Amino acid sequence: MDTERTMQFILDQQAATAVKLDQVAERLDQMGERLDQMTDRLDQMADRLDKLADRQDKTDRQIAAIQKLILTGMKMMVRRDKITDDRINALIDAQQRTERKLDRLIQGVGRGRNGRNRH
Repeated sequence: MDTERTMQFILDQQAATAVKLDQVAERLDQMGERLDQMTDRLDQMADRLDKLADRQDKTDRQIAAIQKLILTGMKMMVRRDKITDDRINALIDAQQRTERKLDRLIQGVGRGRNGRNRH
């Protein structure tokens, strides 16, 4: 009888172990499904990150082009300012010469000579 109980105990233990193994197998299957889902999500995120990186590269190129345009525009403005300054200075010089000539003319007329010698 002792042998029968021992055999029954062993059979019960094997049955319990088989149930636990089935539960572990079920959990592993569930974990595998979750892992597959997570892998799919990670793949989707990687695709989104790739697209985002491409957009960022495009934005960086656009910003660089805008910066280049601004720099070129600023250089053009500096050149135009220089030209304008040169023209204003030329006008100032011409105006000063005109004023000196006008002053001499006024002084000559005030002396009664009108710029000529009177005899």
